[in-house]
Amino acid sequence: MASASEDIYLDSCATSPPRSGVVEAMSEVQTMAWGNPSSLHRQGLAAAEVLERCRWRIASQLNSEIEDV
Repeated sequence: MASASEDIYLDSCATSPPRSGVVEAMSEVQTMAWGNPSSLHRQGLAAAEVLERCRWRIASQLNSEIEDV
């Protein structure tokens, strides 16, 4: 039997394991900007700002419009 580090995962269309840097970034954002980005309270506005900055950054990396992200 293969160990966990030797497993072959063939269902990446449904999901895939996140890279460690992604998990770290998500954890950091979720502790500082955990609010609903559609809400107008302080936590929601902080989350909306983070979301928009990330959308801009992703769009820039993909050479696309922010509306497409």
